[in-house]
Amino acid sequence: MVRRMNRAAFGIALFAFVVSTLVSVRGSEKQGKGRVLRVGLSQALFRGSDPRLMLALMQPLGDLFSSQTGIACEFGVFADPADIGRNLAAGDLGLGIMHGIDYAWIREQYADIRPLLLCANETIALKAYILVREDSSYRGISDLKGKSIAFPKRSLNHCYLYTHKVITEAGENPAAFFGCSPEPANIDQALDWVFEGKAACTVVDGISFETYRQRKPGRAKALRVLHESGYYPTAAIIYSPKRLPEDIREKVYLGLSTAHERLGGRQLLTLWRLSAFIPPPPEYETLLVNVLKEHPRPIVPAAFIAEASPAGQ
Repeated sequence: MVRRMNRAAFGIALFAFVVSTLVSVRGSEKQGKGRVLRVGLSQALFRGSDPRLMLALMQPLGDLFSSQTGIACEFGVFADPADIGRNLAAGDLGLGIMHGIDYAWIREQYADIRPLLLCANETIALKAYILVREDSSYRGISDLKGKSIAFPKRSLNHCYLYTHKVITEAGENPAAFFGCSPEPANIDQALDWVFEGKAACTVVDGISFETYRQRKPGRAKALRVLHESGYYPTAAIIYSPKRLPEDIREKVYLGLSTAHERLGGRQLLTLWRLSAFIPPPPEYETLLVNVLKEHPRPIVPAAFIAEASPAGQ
């Protein structure tokens, strides 16, 4: 259940944490009445979930933040990350959150937008692995066409992007590339299914695979990396220094960057498989530049698992 939440509600979890942390840091302060902090969420954060449901679940937290600070929160979901950049630059949004690759795609267009903090899970450089059994005959992605894949619907975004890329570069159509496959509940089950022969392959993020190696070394040794991605930059909380009021910026920065120092903050971070919110280090710039070499333009990953045929057809 916990691992399913990790994947299912990354966007809601992160912004719930933003709101609750701000309240804990400045809960007794009263700011100017009528102020509104508008937060833009990239729709890609909700992959596999209904954005309307996520927004509905977020509203009580926004109300709590407003009652404690006098600053109302309004959340909006944007299909195109560029729309978040444009609204931040215009001052119509105070904060945005998007995957690092989305920020890399839009930042030339909106050069004034900056990352305030990064979402780190021991690292800010994300990887994806396509895995098969060690004793299988598969030697490349094309060998898996029509085969089953153990892939949680709510896997991390870069796993979708990398799978789409590998299939496309092999000259294949990524849409319905894999055969109809049951959906595992979480990454552990996905890896177990490949080990047990219930699925031909899986795609997992690097941190999850390393955790599996530590917990189940015997099973992990029986798996083989068929394809390994380069590094993807982690998600960023972004803002416009020209538009976001300094007091709000400081409140967000202080509340999130110190969250790991508090017991409640550490528990929430662990739940969402984050270790800390950190200021962007110099190497983040390198990650942004390099990911564009692999993905020079925005793409929407195809639905690469075939749907089951209706009964009787």
